[in-house]
Amino acid sequence: DLMRLFGRPVPPTFAGYASGERPSADGHEVDVAGDIARALQNSPALKSLKMGVALTEIDIRVAVATARPRLDFAGSVGATGSSNNTLSDSASQTLSFDKTTWSAGLTFELPIQNRAARGAEQAARLTGERATVDAGDLELAIRDGVARLGARIRAASQRQQLASAAVGYAGQNLEAERARFEVGRSTNNDVLLRQQELKQAQIQLARAIVDILVNDAALAALTGDILDRYGIKLP
Repeated sequence: DLMRLFGRPVPPTFAGYASGERPSADGHEVDVAGDIARALQNSPALKSLKMGVALTEIDIRVAVATARPRLDFAGSVGATGSSNNTLSDSASQTLSFDKTTWSAGLTFELPIQNRAARGAEQAARLTGERATVDAGDLELAIRDGVARLGARIRAASQRQQLASAAVGYAGQNLEAERARFEVGRSTNNDVLLRQQELKQAQIQLARAIVDILVNDAALAALTGDILDRYGIKLP
């Protein structure tokens, strides 16, 4: 999956990876407010939606301007030379502005039943409303995701503490049961039962640790910190 995410083909001889050591993690508290702020700031999807909202506002202004009445003023000032003698005399009259000409005019445009402009305005407004709703929905989803992951990490951290204590107690019970077995005050079944209790406590501890790692990685992906955490630099 990681190779596919990076756009690399999976080699035909790929046989999978095996865990080389037991998972380990320390329970920790989660700064939900800070993580929400980073997630909202680093989310590329949310940035894209907000840029779409801004572009839609520009489209709306352009469409509204197209549908409005338009009044333009145009004017020009110039000089002419009309000497009957030589070309140089005409040029001198032009440069000295002896004969000045000017003109001015107004152009008024009133769009009547400009359905294209009004349709473009309505389409731009609907697109803007959709982008605003999508951006708000994504922001709520990010906030909800961070809060849920934070709650899961806190719960898994508490489970880890309890499971770690349970493993210690189960180990002590197993040692005591073995001691009783050696002096003939216990049976094989009692020792096996204590071993099963220890194994069950170890399984619960491993599940709590895995839950911490999985949810912590998901939270780091949501806040945009996962690549920096593992030192991955994208080109």
